[in-house]
Amino acid sequence: MSAEELQYVLTLQHIPNLGDTFAKKLIRHIGPAKNVLQQKKQTLLKIDGIPEN
Repeated sequence: MSAEELQYVLTLQHIPNLGDTFAKKLIRHIGPAKNVLQQKKQTLLKIDGIPEN
C-alpha cells in the first residue's frame, strides 16, 4: 500500500460513525479508499449496511 493510499484509508477510518468495519465494506464495494472519498453520499447510502448518519 502506498503512503497516499494509506492516508486515504486512515481518513475513511476517522469519519464519525463509520469506523473500520464500514470503511472496509466501502473499499470492497467501490475500490480504493480514494474512490470512496470521491463518491456522493447518495451513492454510498445505496450500499447495504451503510448507516445514514
